[in-house]
Amino acid sequence: MLAAIIAQPSTDKALQEALKISSGASLIELRLDTLTSFITDDINTCCSKVSKPIILTYRRTQEGGSYNGNDQIRISRLLSCLIAKPAYLDIEHDLADDLFRMVINTVAAISPTTKIIRSYHNLNHTPKNLDSILQSMQNPNIAIYKIVSLAQKSIDGLTMLDFIQRNNHLNICGHCMGSDGIFTRYLSSIMGSIWSYAAPNNQNKAIAGIPTINDFNIYRHSSLNNNTSIYALLGDPIDHSKGHIFHNEQFSKNNINAIYVKISCDKQSITPMLSKLSSLPFKGLSITMPLKESVANQGAYNTMIKIGDTWKYSNTDGPGACQALLAKTKLAGKSILVLGAGGTARGIIKALKQYDCILHIANRTQSKAQHLKNMFSIKLMDWINIDLTGIDIIISTLHPEAYLDIKWLSSWSHYICSQHVVMDVNYAVKHSPILQQAASKNAACIYGEDLFLQQALGQQQCWQL
Repeated sequence: MLAAIIAQPSTDKALQEALKISSGASLIELRLDTLTSFITDDINTCCSKVSKPIILTYRRTQEGGSYNGNDQIRISRLLSCLIAKPAYLDIEHDLADDLFRMVINTVAAISPTTKIIRSYHNLNHTPKNLDSILQSMQNPNIAIYKIVSLAQKSIDGLTMLDFIQRNNHLNICGHCMGSDGIFTRYLSSIMGSIWSYAAPNNQNKAIAGIPTINDFNIYRHSSLNNNTSIYALLGDPIDHSKGHIFHNEQFSKNNINAIYVKISCDKQSITPMLSKLSSLPFKGLSITMPLKESVANQGAYNTMIKIGDTWKYSNTDGPGACQALLAKTKLAGKSILVLGAGGTARGIIKALKQYDCILHIANRTQSKAQHLKNMFSIKLMDWINIDLTGIDIIISTLHPEAYLDIKWLSSWSHYICSQHVVMDVNYAVKHSPILQQAASKNAACIYGEDLFLQQALGQQQCWQL
């Protein structure tokens, strides 16, 4: 369930925005703290014209709101809006005892059907003692406990999800703020969170950074439940990845009760991340740079499958690249140059070894190329003296920054001709310099999106979906 946040400077604009939300959100949170003038009658009129259940919130600056004044005045104003009979009233966990009692008594007298949300917001970090914080908030007059914290790292988000999962019998609404916590907004309902909060659109600076209703639709949020399986991409950076679009579309197309999210993770965090993931309903992972050679003691992997309590490993980069290449050319007997010596290159070389082709490798750091040369018994080419003589296929697994060395690229790329097949595995930049050069020479081009499609389909097969 979604609550759409309405944070406008006037009740007229708030009403206009609320009435536009015909689907996607089940509730409306009306943020009173963003109003430039507080007129009780106007607020009550606005509420009466909205058909969806309303949450009234008057947030202080220390919890991320806009109100910076006397708490007595703030609570008195908030309670004056009970005439509108809102479905929910949001109050802070540390409200003074006398004001808390005033809220309880006034709600009971004026609008006994209104339920009270007691909320905790930590804008600095995710505390380790979330359980004790929740315990301190409990009161028989409270219907829902809202717990929100800042994720300084993605592992904080997993801590929050685990916390929600263990305490969902208490009617919790929780998530993490910050870019590293966005995935928790999509997944919290699977853990048992009552609802998630969404922005109506991305045009309101007052609620910038909060996913929109359309963003939640990509993840099919309305269909998620406590039986939904979770799949995720781990890596850094991940912003460019389109995996969440592809995999969630596949889940929808095949009527699979699953969701795919993106989670930022660096090399230092992978071990504790995997430990945290084990306690949550994650069934499979996509692994991208720089983790492909870090998730296991040996090998390079882009796919993980959870079987029982154990993670199994696979690599669909290689088979995916081969499928993309075979759509353009045969592989047997071909001479192939692989640029780069990371996890992707390793997976592709391993797969190509099955096709009786002649493999060459070149990499800026020659020791890494030498390692793969020895591992797979392939030929080593000097990075500063790339020679395309006899080469049929060029596969670049390079990071886009490698092409900033224009002198290096221009020293050999002009020898690309129409007889070559050129693949660049990076799909963040479709027309990379090497593919631009290949296209100008009428060479056959294979783009990163072609490889992505094949390897992503391979991952779904590994996950037995």
